[in-house]
Amino acid sequence: WFIGDYKALAANFDVLVVEDKPLTLGFVPKAGSMVGKMLGQINVTFGREGKYIDKMVIREASGSVTTLQYVNVQINEPVKKELWEIPPHDR
Repeated sequence: WFIGDYKALAANFDVLVVEDKPLTLGFVPKAGSMVGKMLGQINVTFGREGKYIDKMVIREASGSVTTLQYVNVQINEPVKKELWEIPPHDR
């Protein structure tokens, strides 16, 4: 969903600045959209220097709220090749 393509998101969401420091963007589904039937608003809070997402708060139309808080964020750290491999399993 979120790849940083704000132009594409603008087709289905109104984007607003909820807070300046830390930068928090709010994504509100456009009136009458299919997305609006499920979501009320998504807030994305960026970490220091705006280089990564620190927190996402997803408010559903039903009133449910999901908060994703990212901790110990590491940017562009090398990942061992083995971590991408899934060994076959016996059935």
